[in-house]
Amino acid sequence: MFDDTLLAQSAVDRFKNNAFDLLVDGESYRPRLKPSIENTPPRRS
Repeated sequence: MFDDTLLAQSAVDRFKNNAFDLLVDGESYRPRLKPSIENTPPRRS
């Protein structure tokens, strides 16, 4: 994204120093929202 490596390093450093760690406990929504083969209707040609 950045042509200048110094600008890229500066941007990453600012993001890193101002970032928060967000820890979420509990069940993931991915398995529930993932399409399954059993529930997928057959494809028509």
